[in-house]
This record gives sequence, structure tokens and C-alpha cells, in this order.
Amino acid sequence: MLRRLVYMIIITLLTLSACSKQPQGQPQGDIYFPKGSNGSQWVYGIRYSAPEGVKMGGMQIQIGGEETINGKTYYKQITLTKGVPGAGTHVSYNRRAKEGIYKIDDKTRQEYLTTPFPMKVGNSWTAKTSDGQTQFKAEKIETVELNDKKYEKCLKISFQADRGSQHFDGISYFAPGIGEVYSLLNLGRVKVDYALVKYKL
Repeated sequence: MLRRLVYMIIITLLTLSACSKQPQGQPQGDIYFPKGSNGSQWVYGIRYSAPEGVKMGGMQIQIGGEETINGKTYYKQITLTKGVPGAGTHVSYNRRAKEGIYKIDDKTRQEYLTTPFPMKVGNSWTAKTSDGQTQFKAEKIETVELNDKKYEKCLKISFQADRGSQHFDGISYFAPGIGEVYSLLNLGRVKVDYALVKYKL
């Protein structure tokens, strides 16, 4: 149960990194959430740390074309995760509007706002998903060094939520023009973090 929960929380966090085409004439708000197109891809290395040991894995996020749902156009996001207990393939649909990025989970087909615009330091919001709520806050701008690469002017976002009796929290960093580059999840004695290895817009 815990292992499946860890995977579902990772998927919940990816609501932030959902990329979709920005309509013309919309206000800027996508510096940390660049628009994707068919074939866009982000590849991450994952580390799963638990009392029984550390496991290494990987995650690939790919934009797989457009689909029309309820008269609105969405980008299909395919997330393939390996090496994390309970991992597998997850599909969601994302669209960008003036007020932010909306997401539809493939199972429930219920749309919800995941990333409000404009995005700036000090903003806080709640993403209401099909399995609960997650609170987010844009904390500050920092430089992040990962895998011998330096990402400047990254937006640090903190998050926390409760899933039944389980509480989790953590942080994510988003680099201008790239998207999510690092995330750390704390779930009791289990910690999961993932860092960007390569990407293609």
C-alpha cells in the first residue's frame, strides 16, 4: 500500500510540470512551465530511499500529441517510471488557459487546475485532484546544481498533503525555459528524489 502511495504521490507532483501549448495572446506565465509539443521529452534519474535500502530508477515524461476532450484541446502526457515500487505508465491530459494549466487524469476524466498563473514568489494554492488535495507555495528563486550542471534562477516550490493517515511534503525546482529539474519527496521514513538528466522541447 505504501509503495503504491509513493508512486501516486510522484504522479501528483507531476501535475506541476505538465506542459501544454500556450494559446496566442495569453499573458506570460510559462517561463518555468515551457510549452511542449508532440515528441517533447524530459528524462529523470530517481533515487528511492527506505529503511531497507536505496533503489535507483528512472522516469521519462513525453508529450504524445493532442486530443480533444469535451470540446477542448489537450496535450497527452505519458509518464513511464521504472525502479520505484508500484511504478508503471501513467497518462494524463493538459491544457493551458489564461488562468493557468489544467489537467485531466486518464482514469477519472475530471479536470482540475494544477498551476495557476501568473506564477510568482509568495503565491500559494491548492491542487484538488481525484484522490485529495495538495498545498503548494512558490518559495523563492535559487541556483541549483545537479549532475555537474548549474541551473540559474530556478523557482523553488514547496508542497504538502495528507493521504489518509500518511503525510508527505517536499520541494521542487523549476528552471526557466526547461521545466522541472529536481524534486524531493518526504514520506515518513521513505524519501524519493529525482533529477533531470536530459530534455528535448
